[in-house]
Amino acid sequence: MKLIFFALLGLNAAALVLQLTVWKSVEESAAVSGSPRVGGKPLVLLSEVDGEKPGEAVAEVEPDVSQTLVLTADGERLCDIVGPFPRLLDAEYMQETLASMSVGAEVRELEMPEGVGYWVHLPPEPSKKEALQRLREVQSKQIDSYLIPRGELANGISFGMFTRKELAEARKEDMKTLGYDVAIREVERTRKENWVLLAPGAAAKLGPSVWVELLGRENGIEKQQKYCSGVASG
Repeated sequence: MKLIFFALLGLNAAALVLQLTVWKSVEESAAVSGSPRVGGKPLVLLSEVDGEKPGEAVAEVEPDVSQTLVLTADGERLCDIVGPFPRLLDAEYMQETLASMSVGAEVRELEMPEGVGYWVHLPPEPSKKEALQRLREVQSKQIDSYLIPRGELANGISFGMFTRKELAEARKEDMKTLGYDVAIREVERTRKENWVLLAPGAAAKLGPSVWVELLGRENGIEKQQKYCSGVASG
């Protein structure tokens, strides 16, 4: 009996030594080599997910389009305009609609190019008095004409503005046969139209489908871009 007792005592002592030395070292080694865990899930380094936190969505920041400006190659700002509107009231309705969508705009009467015109005229007289005398002389022959009141040709006599050069040439020949040595001058013709001028960058607040719907409400209107300097004081 004593022999069995000492044998069991020896086995218990050996087991205690193993637990304190060999087994503890194995557990510590496994803990160092294994992946650290929190709550049963492995931790992931930020560098392993390209700088994003795992499971965290990246918020998409919407740019402040109201400050977005369109520039040409020479640095000029471009502004968006909508029109032309046949009536001033129609332009004002569009302005109110855009305002309800937080798009700043204002109504402007703009001088829009209409092409080249060919002006048949007599050269300016030295004074307005002499110009009026010449006008009475011309009109006494039942020739359609009028006094040019201002500009580079002020105090000259006009025989009409023509959209086609051949018509102006024909008019010139008619005046020549009547004894008047007239000239032809090319001029840029314009017309006044009602447009809605948007604040710089404001058009980008609305998507393409919204613009299609807005422009479809009126026949013949469109959205264009013009130099801001050309429409700022139109």
